[in-house]
Amino acid sequence: WTHEENLKYINFLKATKHDFQTQYDRKVKKVFVRLSEYMGTKNKLQCKSHHQKMMQYCKSVDQVISTIQKQLYRDFEVKLE
Repeated sequence: WTHEENLKYINFLKATKHDFQTQYDRKVKKVFVRLSEYMGTKNKLQCKSHHQKMMQYCKSVDQVISTIQKQLYRDFEVKLE
């Protein structure tokens, strides 16, 4: 995923993190369909796979947001040097 796509992903998570609470919520509220539509460049399965990958390393949606933000900040600092 590009930096821009990850920014869009974390913005979506921030706005809808209550929809990611349980597997039931994710299914009923069709979060990956909505995320795909919001992204515009990824399909439902790509969005679900990316989220699952991030959740392997993080314990919560808030931690996913924080982790991606830190990585984007580090990448931005490296480009400036």
